[in-house]
Amino acid sequence: MNIGNIAANPTFAYSDVQGSGAPGNWNPAFGINYGANIDSDPLFTSDFKLTTCSPALNTGTGAFGLNPTDLAGNNRSNSSSVDMGAYEFHGIEASAYGPVIYVDALATGSKTGLSWADAFTDLQNAIDISKCAQASQIWVSKGTYYPTKDVLGRLVNDATATFQMRNNLTIIGGFSVADGVTTLAGRNWKNFRTALSGDLTQIGGLVKAYNVINNYNNGVNNTAVLDGLTIEKAFNNANALGGGVINANTSPSFLNCTFLIIMQQGILLLEVVPCTMSKMLRPSLPIVSFCTMVPMVLIMLLGLRSAMTIVRQSLVDLYL
Repeated sequence: MNIGNIAANPTFAYSDVQGSGAPGNWNPAFGINYGANIDSDPLFTSDFKLTTCSPALNTGTGAFGLNPTDLAGNNRSNSSSVDMGAYEFHGIEASAYGPVIYVDALATGSKTGLSWADAFTDLQNAIDISKCAQASQIWVSKGTYYPTKDVLGRLVNDATATFQMRNNLTIIGGFSVADGVTTLAGRNWKNFRTALSGDLTQIGGLVKAYNVINNYNNGVNNTAVLDGLTIEKAFNNANALGGGVINANTSPSFLNCTFLIIMQQGILLLEVVPCTMSKMLRPSLPIVSFCTMVPMVLIMLLGLRSAMTIVRQSLVDLYL
């Protein structure tokens, strides 16, 4: 329980109260439910500001008296109603996004993801926005991108950092804004390398990630797609699950993928040569198309077989 009352019975209204069961199953031990409360992850930034997909947006009220500015000194009302919390959201609403969100590590614009000029520089930001926007694709310009959250969505910079794929979302690499290659027709994943890397030491971490991609019981199916990306430099020395990608009870799709320098329990699975496969746990049914798979240790081979993986037009070399 997150609130303890001793000889007290507080009243809550227009608040996000963790563990309260609001709105439909309010726990009376918390106090009085005056109405319009919720019990949801507010999706804060690291400094407790709201994000585009936060359930606290436009759910506050000015009925009880409200300062004209928030804690940061910004205008309190930014739309039809105010937000819950200390800070009013002044970013881009989810409705502003079209079918594509843009990511470019070298972008210098407003970093909204609405265009190449204003692309996100962090892939995780684009994935987060896709959860509430109508976008079905994320286009990623050449460069190297690192995971910054764990599977619970918490900002981390340790070995638990990972990306998670999502249903009805295709993440596409092989673009190059710097070279003027900004369309699907022109993209080239061989010439314009777009990498997802577990080497967190490049962004101030002390370790490599256990898994670059973690689809462990997260419900993804073959509408969750990675296309034209390189997965590299994972180091799963904690268990036999991964390192580049782990799939458990999931069936994502991988197209035109390359896997490089993947470590598992301290064993170098391959280096520099594309492309190794990821660990699969039954009853996963991933689809791997137009990939090249090269040497794997025994445990990786067993994972591949037990998963009933669909492999299409791919070169598979297995060495034990």
